[in-house]
Amino acid sequence: MPITRSLEDLPRANRPDGNTPAVNNFVAEALAKAWYDDYLARGEDELGLAIPEAGPYRASYASTRCDRALWYKLTGVHASNPPGIADAWRFGIGTLIHEGLQPVVEQIFPDSVAEPLVDLRPMGLPGSAHADQIINHDGVKTLVEYKSIGGFQFKIMATGFKGPATGPRYGAVVQAAIIAKATGCDRIVIAYLSLENVSAGMASSYASSEAGRFAAEWHYTVAEMDELIKYEVERVNWVLAQTSPPPREIHDPEYPKGAVIQAPLQDRAPWTIAEDGVVLDTGTTWMCGYCDFRDQCKEDGA
Repeated sequence: MPITRSLEDLPRANRPDGNTPAVNNFVAEALAKAWYDDYLARGEDELGLAIPEAGPYRASYASTRCDRALWYKLTGVHASNPPGIADAWRFGIGTLIHEGLQPVVEQIFPDSVAEPLVDLRPMGLPGSAHADQIINHDGVKTLVEYKSIGGFQFKIMATGFKGPATGPRYGAVVQAAIIAKATGCDRIVIAYLSLENVSAGMASSYASSEAGRFAAEWHYTVAEMDELIKYEVERVNWVLAQTSPPPREIHDPEYPKGAVIQAPLQDRAPWTIAEDGVVLDTGTTWMCGYCDFRDQCKEDGA
């Protein structure tokens, strides 16, 4: 018997006036809030220093490419815009991936050292680090750092999605280089695991198996990182020596040397390069939109 009833009154995937989420979000947000409360109760938001007596610097601070934001962290300034539930969710997913992979890594590399505590003082940095993995591969002592990443960023890093592949984030490279140098490794592997799959066609440009649709890695020698490491050691010690908040200068190849942020409360914060009061170059950065010290930075002035 043919169905003759009209479907016009049924819910549609795409309504003419849009299809925004429900305002009364009593399931998804309740689940997220309950998870977050449990996350805080377990103390997962308070990752201690690997070696507290070594000093205030953490190798993970390498991702903080603004001098002023780094100064706030090193001097223990209270975050004016502390991480919230969304930040915890992102970090928590990464932790789940890491914990799920750890037993497998130990099977593949049974003689590896997992999550060693690393003292950075011998290389001139007043601090410490938690390394992910140190393995011996083909006779080469290798530091392995694992990173989880969103699908869009993974595409940009690994594929020709928006131009040439960009590779790992600069902060991740700096972090790995510092830890590798401190642990006497000769090689670095930075392995990214995406939360989404890229297409098989995209992955074919760099991967030899289906796993490449969500996994990619980059290899470096520690020797080729010597200048980068030296620069970062000098930068960290200079920032730590400042007695007041330094200028908001960015140190990242994504930006020209001397770029200083002007308006930290904007998600796409403007930066300028100036000499003798004359602006030579301008642009914007996404960094301030993710900074824990935005309001403090604004209050402290330029």
